[in-house]
Amino acid sequence: MINSFITLGNPIWVEMYSSPPLPESTPTKHYQMGLVNHMPSGEPWVIEHLKSVTSYINPSFWHRDFKNSLFITPKHIDLGFITGESEQYIEIWSTFERPLTLMGLQAFNAQGLSLTGAQASAVLAPYGGHWNYQLHVSLNVDFEVDARFDWQFDAISTALKVTGSRIVLWHYRPLYPVGQHWEWSNAIIDTYSGEQRLCNAQYPVQRFTYQHGEESLSGGQALTRFAGNGRFPIALPHWIDAVEKVNASKGDTLVRCSTVERGFFAGGYVLIYQSPTHFEVHKIEKVTAESITLSKPLSIAFTNATVTPASYCVSKEGLQTRRSGRYQGLKIQFTDIARPQFAGADWKAFAWLDHYQELPVLIERTGKQSGVSDEVRFNIREKTTPNGQIHFLAVQDFGRRSTQVELTAIGRTRIHQLKQFIWHLKGSLNTVWWVSFHNEIRLAATCSRNRLVIKPLGLGSYINGVELALTWRDGKEYVHATSDGMDNNGNEILLLNTVNTAAANIGDLVSGHVMVRMRATSDEQTMTYTKDQLTVSLNLTEVPHGSD
Repeated sequence: MINSFITLGNPIWVEMYSSPPLPESTPTKHYQMGLVNHMPSGEPWVIEHLKSVTSYINPSFWHRDFKNSLFITPKHIDLGFITGESEQYIEIWSTFERPLTLMGLQAFNAQGLSLTGAQASAVLAPYGGHWNYQLHVSLNVDFEVDARFDWQFDAISTALKVTGSRIVLWHYRPLYPVGQHWEWSNAIIDTYSGEQRLCNAQYPVQRFTYQHGEESLSGGQALTRFAGNGRFPIALPHWIDAVEKVNASKGDTLVRCSTVERGFFAGGYVLIYQSPTHFEVHKIEKVTAESITLSKPLSIAFTNATVTPASYCVSKEGLQTRRSGRYQGLKIQFTDIARPQFAGADWKAFAWLDHYQELPVLIERTGKQSGVSDEVRFNIREKTTPNGQIHFLAVQDFGRRSTQVELTAIGRTRIHQLKQFIWHLKGSLNTVWWVSFHNEIRLAATCSRNRLVIKPLGLGSYINGVELALTWRDGKEYVHATSDGMDNNGNEILLLNTVNTAAANIGDLVSGHVMVRMRATSDEQTMTYTKDQLTVSLNLTEVPHGSD
């Protein structure tokens, strides 16, 4: 090593090292596209092709991420729960090196939303040109906001997504009784010898009738709330299916509560309610027996909250109020704007409901206070001629029996099953076997199970036979019977389509009745709730033989 000190105006210290020894060279020869190594003996080694080398320039932020781009801030506006009008602000700015012309600005699902700012044919300046927009949110938005605004420029496009939920909650708890109504849409085509029933809709229109008793101030607030928002859908809790004392944390998407035999379903809505100012309504993503999965997280926490199904409804009849002293009575009927769904078990599994020929057998019913009615009438048309003579014409060649029954269920399980049965009927579409207690079968003599001798009822007039509900000491039996004439004592003989040929003594038959195939006369079915009890009244009419 050599040290030196050189002074040329300013001192410089230099440390010099001796050069390392040169490496021993290996003889090489260059060819057009490769390199060949030679051994000292002159024999060539393996040719190794040279790899091509391409120069690469690492792009800067301007060229990589910024140049010729269009930015929108924000890209997504979540309005949350919309309780009033509001303004939102949006900015669009460009880093293009040339001006951009706006070819069009389109809005999708944007009811109640208006965008103020540059419109079609406007030119956005290059190198940082920007536009400011103002989004006005009114109370006329859809109850579930999922809107999009698209800007189409001549060289690029961008979009803004707007979501939210418009919530006007009818949080007033109703007094009993509560009415739930399903109105189906069926067509009944009558012919001379029968009828045909057609289903025009798979789902009913659903209505709720609520009555409230509120202190005068609260009643006045309810009146004001409806007057200001009645033209829009209102979130209505289904208090009849409420679950109490539920806790949930902010950010949760899973609400743990019992959903068994309640009206929760995927695609529907759920209300988590703690107070009139502390609640949320969410769309349901998934339902299990012990939990509800929400479509988005909770924005607040809940303690001892009430969880209940909810739906968006309007009231065509409006709110009726009556004040008496310090209190107001309120009555309102809401119509669900969406189709309802009702999930439940197969009615054939219900212990209280028998079935025969794939149809329910309606036995348990309370009827009216005056007893169970059974009426028969014919469709006869009356016509008066110009000279005053009256003519009668049978429009149909059969008569119809009719009755009114009242079905009652106590307890959540039985209530759920009764609702499933009503859903199965679908108004006047589907039929049931109605056991008429007005045609009692009584054995007149010892006979066999497949050939009954009964006291005369005139059942031979049924050309196509008759269906019987028989209760023997050893169990129930539903059979078809045809007349086999009379015996020497004037008793009727019935032949039953059963293979049971056992002897039947007079005391073996506990009860026997004629069954009539019937349907509801109306497509609207009303279910009336009191505490832990459901009552349904049905008007039934006979379905002619051979009618589907």
